[in-house]
Amino acid sequence: MFKKVRRKFIISAMSATLVVTLALIISINLINYMQVTGNLKAVMDEMDPRQAFSAPQDQEMRDEEDMTEPDGSSPAYPPDFHREMRNTAEVQYAGRYFTILVDGSGTSHASGGSFGLDDEEASTLASDILNRKHPSGIYNNYLYEVREIGNEGQKLVRLLDCTTELGAMRSLLLTSILVGLGGLLLTFLFICRMSEKAIWPLRESMEKQKRFITDAGHELKTPLSVIGTNMDILAMDLPDNEWVKGTKKQVGKLRGLIEHLISLSRLEEAQGELKMKPFNLSQAVQDTADAFEGIGDMNNTPVCTKIAENLTVTADEASIVQLLTILTDNALKYALPDTDVELRLSRQGRHVCFETVNVWDRSTPSDQLDRFFDRFYRGDPSRSGGAKARGYGLGLSIAQAIAARNHLTLHVSEDEAHRIVFRVLFP
Repeated sequence: MFKKVRRKFIISAMSATLVVTLALIISINLINYMQVTGNLKAVMDEMDPRQAFSAPQDQEMRDEEDMTEPDGSSPAYPPDFHREMRNTAEVQYAGRYFTILVDGSGTSHASGGSFGLDDEEASTLASDILNRKHPSGIYNNYLYEVREIGNEGQKLVRLLDCTTELGAMRSLLLTSILVGLGGLLLTFLFICRMSEKAIWPLRESMEKQKRFITDAGHELKTPLSVIGTNMDILAMDLPDNEWVKGTKKQVGKLRGLIEHLISLSRLEEAQGELKMKPFNLSQAVQDTADAFEGIGDMNNTPVCTKIAENLTVTADEASIVQLLTILTDNALKYALPDTDVELRLSRQGRHVCFETVNVWDRSTPSDQLDRFFDRFYRGDPSRSGGAKARGYGLGLSIAQAIAARNHLTLHVSEDEAHRIVFRVLFP
């Protein structure tokens, strides 16, 4: 049980960490994308929409010519003039900005940029952009904007090479993913190490509870034995006394309840070694059916069997026989009168399947059938202490503990005929 609790704790903690990490990665990269694209759009808005600039080298040569006085000396500019000139969008992005003019006949002409596009390349690029049906966006590492000019169907496609910025965004995305994966790995290792300490209070509390049940059961055995012995002596003197008979009956029920509690506690504590070995499950099921045949006939609930022959499983034979006995006894107790109780054993793929099937009073909603495995649970008032109640409400809890110790799957369902089915799957 504690392994399941620890596993659920780790899964829950890692799920929360994964959600937070994904939210951070998405938020960081989305904000960065919005900022970068916003800056690039602002740069394009500053550019002259009708003139693409030439290469930065040519621009610098013209700037140097313009900055020379007639006498050959450098002009006196403000101290920050050259830095401000270098920071303008025209100077920084001049070599990466160009335009493609598409006339009414579809002919394209490119101009600007530090690298030239011939008319064929410009035509292909402009055609791809115009086919996107979006007036602006990013395509093939270019930020583009389409404008209609004139009345002759001409279109001006403005482009800004964003290879550097998009590369930086991809690099940030990859880095954030790698950092997130590293953080998740470290978090997983930390949670695995600390999960044992986190569930330790629960483990300690459950162990104390189990020890209390076992110790209390042993302490109660002595006074119950004394009471039972006294009632036996009184029964010799007063054989027809109803009070003596009632007391003896209740003492017997208490003894059985204590034995069941101790048995369940020991199973959950996993005390004792299981003798895992192959044995003939078909024969074990048939022996169980034979043992309950007389009880079924007496209660007008005959036992019917559908048992495949010579099915062998590897498990603890003694505990499996106890499991078969509990499930068969449960089916006979709560089957409606004049109905059959079926015991089935078959192979289903890689598994061997044992089933008990019986008609029942449907006292529990179908979505709450798993509550049958809770301690002391009964589906209706008559099953919680009335005159018809038999057993202690612990049998199915013990069956589930036996199945867990033998690594079996035990579950309950309702078939199409509204009969209740307890199914055990053997690996």
